[in-house]
Amino acid sequence: MKDVSEQEWLEICEIFHSIVELSQTERERVLAEISDEKKRAEVEKLLAADSDESTFLQSSPINAITSEAEILKIPEQIGKYKILREIGRGGMGAVYLAKREDLKKQVALKIIKRGMDTDEILRRFQTERQILANLEHQNIARLLDGGVSEDGLPFIVMEYVAGEDLVTFCDGNDLSFNEKLNLFRKICAAVAYAHQNLVVHRDLKPSNILVTKDGEPKLLDFGISKLLTDENAETGTATSLGMMTPNYASPEQFRGETVSTATDIYSLGVILCELLTGNLPYKIRTKRFDEAARIVAETEPRKPSSLISDLGFRISDSKSKDGYKFQTADIKIEDQKPKTKNQNRKTNLKSQILNPKLLRGDLDNIILKALRKETARRYATVEKFSEDIRRHQDGLPVTARPDTFSYRAEKFVKRNKFSVISAGLIFLALIGGVIGTSWQAVRAERQKVLAEKRFAEVRELANNVIFKYHDEAEKLTGSTKMREMMITDALSYLDSLAQDSAGDVSLQKELGLAYVRIGKIQGRAYFANLGDTKGAVESYKKSIELLEPFVAKADDVKFQWNFVNSISELSGVLRRQGNIAESDIYQKRATELNEKFLAANPDNPILLTRSAYNYYFIGDTLPLGKGENENIATYKKCIKAAEKVLNRDPNHLNSNNVLAAAIQRVGANLIVLARNAEEVGDEQTAQKLTAEAVPYYKRSLEIGENLVKMQPNDALYEGILSAAKYNETDYLIQNKQYREALRIALEGLKNYEGKLKVDPENSENKLNLTYVYNGLNTIYARMNNLQKAAESYRKMIALYDDVIRRDRENLDYSQKRQQSAYFYADELLRLGNTEDAQKVYSEEFAVFERNALEKSPLFAASVRGFMLEKTADCDLKRAQKNDLIPEKQKELYQTALSKYENALELWANGGAQIAPGVSDTDRIKIVKRKAEICRAALAKI
Repeated sequence: MKDVSEQEWLEICEIFHSIVELSQTERERVLAEISDEKKRAEVEKLLAADSDESTFLQSSPINAITSEAEILKIPEQIGKYKILREIGRGGMGAVYLAKREDLKKQVALKIIKRGMDTDEILRRFQTERQILANLEHQNIARLLDGGVSEDGLPFIVMEYVAGEDLVTFCDGNDLSFNEKLNLFRKICAAVAYAHQNLVVHRDLKPSNILVTKDGEPKLLDFGISKLLTDENAETGTATSLGMMTPNYASPEQFRGETVSTATDIYSLGVILCELLTGNLPYKIRTKRFDEAARIVAETEPRKPSSLISDLGFRISDSKSKDGYKFQTADIKIEDQKPKTKNQNRKTNLKSQILNPKLLRGDLDNIILKALRKETARRYATVEKFSEDIRRHQDGLPVTARPDTFSYRAEKFVKRNKFSVISAGLIFLALIGGVIGTSWQAVRAERQKVLAEKRFAEVRELANNVIFKYHDEAEKLTGSTKMREMMITDALSYLDSLAQDSAGDVSLQKELGLAYVRIGKIQGRAYFANLGDTKGAVESYKKSIELLEPFVAKADDVKFQWNFVNSISELSGVLRRQGNIAESDIYQKRATELNEKFLAANPDNPILLTRSAYNYYFIGDTLPLGKGENENIATYKKCIKAAEKVLNRDPNHLNSNNVLAAAIQRVGANLIVLARNAEEVGDEQTAQKLTAEAVPYYKRSLEIGENLVKMQPNDALYEGILSAAKYNETDYLIQNKQYREALRIALEGLKNYEGKLKVDPENSENKLNLTYVYNGLNTIYARMNNLQKAAESYRKMIALYDDVIRRDRENLDYSQKRQQSAYFYADELLRLGNTEDAQKVYSEEFAVFERNALEKSPLFAASVRGFMLEKTADCDLKRAQKNDLIPEKQKELYQTALSKYENALELWANGGAQIAPGVSDTDRIKIVKRKAEICRAALAKI
């Protein structure tokens, strides 16, 4: 072959194609007329290869042109490697199982066969060595060594993979539908890694993918791979065509065009089709190369589901409309097993996907997208191909289908299996036809009556999405992202309509109320949100700007409630940003407006509930304590307002909601006061406060259970009940019932991890999980299991870092991170581990101070006071050890005292702020007592 020019080869191919379909007699007549013996010999080789039992697409005749004399004999030794046996042959050479004594393990040795050592082949072989040397991936066979044999032939030594080829493994191990997809995604990860390293495989096929007994795929043979940076791109000559496997070759390979990562994506599509159906995507009955090339390059592949349908895997079923039904994986047939068409191999029933419904829709579209003729229309990367498969497995929308609103909703309903969105789907069916006729288009056609009708329909439907279907979707676990899409899409319709309808008061109100809802999804505290604090502030401010002009004349109680709600929500999110002064202004306005509206309608349940919420939010801004201007007293005002509504309507949902939240706050803060009392040595007060907290925990649980009964399958009320169950751990820890607290905390961990998995976009779910880890590290520390405590602490910090990274505007996240870390360090200090405790205190202070300084210098000063107190606690703990010499004790007591006094000085102006704007008077009392302990100790030394 190396003596055949490209022009001669093309002439040989032309002769071959002209006689391949002729009878043997006719063939011999044409061959006898060929005067060039060399050409005649090459045509005869092609005809001999063509007469083999296998089809063209199973083995190219070009790969069979080497005569028997050219095949290598099995050597005994190559380089330092002892040859054990041959394990494979290809167009370029042979692969042997070999062993090198000093390596103590078996390897695969690949060497070029004699007669194939042209300059081009040798260059390719060296390229393979270069490529493999740079690829380090668990699913790619590693290059171990390389060299030149005594005969001057190059060889490479690779990791020996003891496994079966991909198809054989799947059939022999009864892999299920999802197991096949998971295995295929591992293969995609290996190919993606190669692409990231600028390598295209160009010959992906099942025989180049071995699977170990542990189920790990290994990608083999980069012998014809091409570096993407290689400027000497090969043309589609017969030589290059011989170095592909036509079964899995892409249209551009058949056309002789430059290959790219899209080529591998095409081959992966063929492999996935074969893996799931047992068939190749094309029905090619001809053996002619030009005809096969035409089919692959020009005809559209069949849908994978239709390949299954054509296999005839049907069983009789008298109940079915058509008298039969498709066989599924759980049906047992004893007398026969189906065979695939392309390889006539037996297929395990569990492994074979026999029901075309499993492929229709997403998988059909995913595979067909990978198999598109135009490279630009395939998946842009292997990662996106694999991600679409994962999304299909998780019941999420895939990019292989048009990303329509109706499609996203359809996938959402399938995942949640609730019927509440069915009304939304009706909307989605209508909106396609209605939106197609826009306000401007209809007006341009001068159909005024029809235009007004269409305008009203679009507006009504968009409002239904925002106010009806959205509220139903809000009840579903995992709906955060879906709700955002629903609101954003519908809001875009209203925005465009507003541009064409200036002065429409009702539409302006609708827009204002819509912005409130999207603000809640973006960053509403304590509810499912996307962690977009900045976006929430912008949305709330848009809402207030739109609604403000109508407040003075408004006599609609619902509108009044909504306007106050938008102001109050803005106040809450501003506080999370650390904008305390601005937050206070808005909260004061919300309270005053609601009181004004309530004075005109004193018994209105909507305004009474709004009043309860206002007290609740104000309580979150006040110092810890039971006094009139402290938080517990204010939460009790909230409880009183909510109970006033519930006395007349016990099932009022919003009032029950705010009541549960306020009761939980009272119970939790009573426990904090009890711990503060313990810290100053007042055990009697601590016990009294702990006992006072018990009925609040019990009642919180009762309300949560009642809410779930009233609204089953509602994520909001399920969350309230979950929180009520978990919050009991505070009381149990305080009562030293650690084992029971651990049991409840582990149940909470499982619950909240499940919620986060279902709704990963929900930042509040992540915060809930941090609270559980915080409780766990305290419980484990009290049980003297420091290893478990440290593990929980690390997981908690990782979650905080994630939400902070996603929403750097939210100072509240940073503050909670610091508080939780301090609680863990407090436990370390309690156990006498002063070194680790001080390390945690210092690290957290360094992280939090930067954020605090950006928001408020006064708050930052307060934080420094906390740092001084905590490090002083470490000094005090060290000073109280009995084995210290008096001079060292004196030094430590003096250092601690100095830090306590500095902290009190910092807090003299702004108070001990445990959160922006929230002073803790008990904190000051505790530090003063610690300072007195130091002074008393110094007086005795």
